[in-house]
Amino acid sequence: MVKFTKTGFTLEVETAINPHEVYIETMEELIDIFDSQSDDMRTNRTYTTGLLRAMLPTVEQAKRMMPVETETFNGNLTVKRCAT
Repeated sequence: MVKFTKTGFTLEVETAINPHEVYIETMEELIDIFDSQSDDMRTNRTYTTGLLRAMLPTVEQAKRMMPVETETFNGNLTVKRCAT
């Protein structure tokens, strides 16, 4: 599902298993698709896809990034605490 706000959007994907693992696998597959495109653009894209791979969190890092608790103050401020 896509949620739109005044300043951006959030893409929400339901998964049947651990969402952090699905996120990493999905990102790796997308990077593989970009990396396997035509050879004439491959040199520039190799640096970009390498950077994207380096930016991916590990499974443990992704687990720690998942919100554990959400609180709303005054109806408009949301605070998310992440797992430790």
